[in-house]
Amino acid sequence: TCRPLARAQDIEFKREFLNSEQQEAIRHILTSADKIMLLRGAAGTGKTTLTQEAVEQLNARGKSVVMLAPSAKASR
Repeated sequence: TCRPLARAQDIEFKREFLNSEQQEAIRHILTSADKIMLLRGAAGTGKTTLTQEAVEQLNARGKSVVMLAPSAKASR
């Protein structure tokens, strides 16, 4: 376990169109004490969009991110 990267009350979403489930996933990513996170969801559910928001939030906090995906297109 690690120290969480953010506190829930400090998270402000830049993408106002994110639905509540996407926002909750981002909150979980940013406030988790886990060092490795997996994001899983069906096609078209907004994984890429919420990942972009989460990565931007992490970068703003001085953290680098490594993304792995099953295809080259998804990893970009």
